[in-house]
Formats: sequence, C-alpha cells, structure tokens
Amino acid sequence: MKKILFSFAVLSFLFVGAPAHAVTAQEIQAQIQGLLAQIQQLQAQLGELQGVSTAWCYNFTANLKIGDSGEGAKALRTALIKNGFPNLEAMGGAYEFTEQIASAVVGFQEKYKSEILTPNGLTHGTGFVGKSTRAKLNALYGCGANTTPLPAPDSIILDPPSLAVISPNGSQQPGGAEQWVVGKTYDITWKFSGPADKIVQIQLMLPAADGPVLTNVGAGLQRYSWTIPATIAPRNDYRVVIREPYPSYALIDSSDAYFSIVSPQNVQEPITTMPISSLGILSPKAGDAWTVNSRQVVRWEGTDIQDISLISLDEVYGTARYHLAYDTPNDGEQEVSIGSLVEKPGEFQIVITARTASGILEGKSGVFRINPVSQGVGSQAPAPEMAYPADGQVLNYGYPHGYMFKVKQVAGATGYLFRFFQNSEMIYDNQRDGGQLSPNGEFAVWTNNPFYGRFKEGDVEVRAQALVGGQWGQTRVINIKLVRPVSEVPASISVLSPNGGESVNSSPYTISWSSLGIEKVKISVCGDTSSPGSNAPACWALAGAAGAELPSAGQGMDSSGGYYRWDVDFNAPYVPGSVKIRVTDVATGIYDESDAAFSLSAPSAGASPNQ
Repeated sequence: MKKILFSFAVLSFLFVGAPAHAVTAQEIQAQIQGLLAQIQQLQAQLGELQGVSTAWCYNFTANLKIGDSGEGAKALRTALIKNGFPNLEAMGGAYEFTEQIASAVVGFQEKYKSEILTPNGLTHGTGFVGKSTRAKLNALYGCGANTTPLPAPDSIILDPPSLAVISPNGSQQPGGAEQWVVGKTYDITWKFSGPADKIVQIQLMLPAADGPVLTNVGAGLQRYSWTIPATIAPRNDYRVVIREPYPSYALIDSSDAYFSIVSPQNVQEPITTMPISSLGILSPKAGDAWTVNSRQVVRWEGTDIQDISLISLDEVYGTARYHLAYDTPNDGEQEVSIGSLVEKPGEFQIVITARTASGILEGKSGVFRINPVSQGVGSQAPAPEMAYPADGQVLNYGYPHGYMFKVKQVAGATGYLFRFFQNSEMIYDNQRDGGQLSPNGEFAVWTNNPFYGRFKEGDVEVRAQALVGGQWGQTRVINIKLVRPVSEVPASISVLSPNGGESVNSSPYTISWSSLGIEKVKISVCGDTSSPGSNAPACWALAGAAGAELPSAGQGMDSSGGYYRWDVDFNAPYVPGSVKIRVTDVATGIYDESDAAFSLSAPSAGASPNQ
C-alpha cells in the first residue's frame, strides 16, 4: 500500500505542477529526469508485486566522460558489466567515470565498431560516450516505450544539444578546391540546436597541432565572420573546430576534411603538402597490467612512419627509462621482454620514438601497471659480488677490444643478469642478447657486439642479479667510468721529402713526413755511409730555422704539422756529400729515413729555394 501511495504522490506532482516561483528550463529538465528515474524504480517494484521479472534498463540521454559521476556513470558501469566487462565489478559502489571505465568504453566501442566508430571516420575507440555510443547503449539496454519522456512545452529542450560545422567543410584531399585567401572575409557557419545561451569556441586546427583560437561566441548565432589576418601561414591542411570551451569539450565538431588558406598574390600558387605524421599505441592500453619476468607485445599504428628507432618503458612517477627495443621495422608490433627490468613495480607508459620524413615523432601509451611476481626463496638470494671491475674503477673505453664483466658465483644460481645505465637510462641488458643469461657469471662487452656503440664516454651504473629458483635475487650496484678511446693503430713515420735523388743547393729547404700515433719527433741528417769514399759521421742533429724549435732527444718538436723548414748550413762537415734525412719518434725511438740518398752542394749563383 505504501508503494501505491508513493506513486500517487509522484503523479500528483506531475499534474499539480511546479511550485509557484519562476524556474528555468534547465531546472525543469533536471526535475523531469529525476521523475523518470523514479518511474523506472516504481516499474521494477510493480513487477515484483505482480510476480513479473523486470529486466534492468536505463536510457542514456547525456554524454559522459572521465570525471563525471552520478546515476549516468553508475548505469554506464552496469551496462558495461552486462556486456562482458566483469573486471569493473571490483569497483564496488563507486559511481565515478574513471580511467578504468574509459578503457572499458574503448573496448565496447571497438566491439561495435561498425555502428559507433566507422560512421564517424574513426579506427579506434576514444573512451568518450557521445551520440553514437549512447545510441548503441540505448539499443541494448534502453527502457523503450515504458519510459518515454512526457511531452514538454515547446520552450523546453529535452534532446541533448547538437553541433555540426557547415563551412568551411573542406575537400577530401589536401590542396582541394575549397580555398580561402589571406586578407579576405569569410563566414564560418554551423548548425546548432540547444540552449540559446550556450557558448562555443572557434579554433583553427592543423593535423598535428592546435592553431589559434579565433573567438568565443554564442552557439545560437550559427555564424561568425572572419577576416583572415596576414599572420596566418598559407597551407592546404587546415580545419575549423567548434566546441565548448575547456574543460568541457563535450559539444564538438570540425570540418569534415581539409581546406586551404592561400596567399593573395597568387591564389593558384601550389602549396607544398606537408607530410601528415601520426603515431598511436594500441597496446598496452590504459589500465592494463603486465608482470615482471614476462614477455609482452607492444602494438602501434601510424602514418608517414619510416621505422621505429626506440621502444622504451618510462616510470610515470619517477625518472627511470628502460630501453626495450632498438631500430625496429614499422610492422605494427614488437615482442619485448620485461625480464627483471622493473625493480619497483608500479605505473608505467610505453614510449615509441619513430623516424618520419619530416623528423622525429614520439607516441605514448596510456598509464598501465607492472606487477611483481610472487615472492619466493629465490627472491631473497644475495646480491652477487663483483669480481671485475671494482666499484669506482676507470676503464679505457675501447681498449684493447672491450672488457669482461664478472661476478662471484652465488649458490644455486642458474644465470646472471647484467644491466647498464647511463644518465638514468638503461642502455642494455644481457637478457636481450638472444635471451642468453650468463651461467658462469661473465658478460663480455666487445667492440664487435651490436650494442657496443650505445656506450658513451662518462659514468656508467652497472647492476647485477643472480637467478635462483626461477626468481631474481637482490641487486648489486657499482659505478664505473669510461674514458676516451685509445687508438689501437701502431705508431708509424714515413719521410716524404727529400726521399732520394734530389740535389739540394739552396736554403731554406722543407723536410716533410707523415706520422700516425706520434706526438714529438727529432730530425737528423745522416751521412750515406754506403757511398764510396764517404767519411761523414753517422747522423747530425739539425739546427732549427729562425723561430723554430730545436729538435733534441729530450724535447722534440710537434709531429702533427708534418714539416720542418731546414736552414741548410753549407759549411757543415757533411757538405758536399751524399746524405739522408731521418725522422725519429722521441717516445719510442722508431724512425724512418729517406729511401735513397740525395746530394748536398754549395749554392750556385742565382739559385732559389725549393719553395
């Protein structure tokens, strides 16, 4: 009886009317929605009294997005659970539109892709419950004729507001027929139904960037005259978007395709088409969960992508970045190993860095979790002790061929993991080297390894773990320093001039040579003892020309220049004579001399130097 009296009270309100004070259309709409919800409850109760099973239903009349709450968000969660998304049941009585619900909405939209996404030109779900999504929800779970809203006065708008851009609406390809000229005035028009006081924002858009906001204007005007200023760059890939201002964005529409803005000097002048690059990560999605020591597949799609240079794993609330894959083909998916990369499981994002024709493009996934594996005896294994190198040790980067990292054996260990970090980024781990861990606690970093070039001069953090009973033990961390590579090419000298057969009878004379890996040299003139009748001493140190260093065994001169201007002393004991030039490395004593002897003789009248 109590239920019947309550129903009578509700119906009495409908016929008696609202209290005797002025109310707005929005207030009346809110009251009507409240009454409809009560009618649904009463219908369910009536079904119970009559022994009739009443199926759950709800009419979705308003758009929904992350952050919304109330009956609409509650009904959305119920509908998603009924549609096969049971993971939402763990949320208990929470009625807020969360990221978890948004992820489920994406799944719902892609499940009914042909009805929700394809008609709107979309490939993947957005997580926003708009007109098309509401239509499908109502088709599945709407209350039908039993809850049809009561007729309302003409002044009350019961249908949700709608917006559609009319002009400019673009052509199907960049550079199409619809062209607007800088300096001229055009009408931006749209169709709108809704409250007359609704404000919308008009903005110019590019494929990958927001353009300038043109104005905020009443939606009911349905027209805005815009004179294109000279600051707008001529391009052929503009669109106009009209929407409710931030943070709502619930009411939004844009030009169906591109239109051009051209220079007034030459309207027909062709405009260079800019490559349109895009990169979206399909998996993992927001709310997904991965596990440490697992293998996963990263999936993406994009346009104007040449190849993928890096796939990395970024901490959301930290600074660590783990490199998962390098130089990957743009085939849309890549298997990656989480291994034991994540020392503190938590929230992460996948970041993909791609190369395009127009530059570097970066895409990020939604936030997802990486959970730890169950703890066992193996997880308590001690950190392996480093045998080489020691903490703080300096290594000659690249000398002689690399270096071997070693740890002391841990009881029960079946493998060892080595990871290397520079500037907070993990540049390599040996688990990626064909999935082969180091069973003997050694890991070689040689110059012929494909990952060797990723190491840079500077500080390196090395982390080592032992695999015991299928679980990773505690981590040993040391820090080392890599210094500038040392050349492996043997030192060498080669005398170029004079190299034999010359006749030197003028001064100064230029002695030249080439050298590799040598800093200081000394220069000597040596008698050709093989010449018949020669009595010259074996070698004489040469005196320097004006302003030049005097080469000597203890000092030498810089070898990098490769030449020495010899002020020839024609009164020296070895003139006239048959001699050779010798260039010697001060540090090692190695030398080279002229291949054959040349002659020295006093200058004749009118002789000129060899320069």
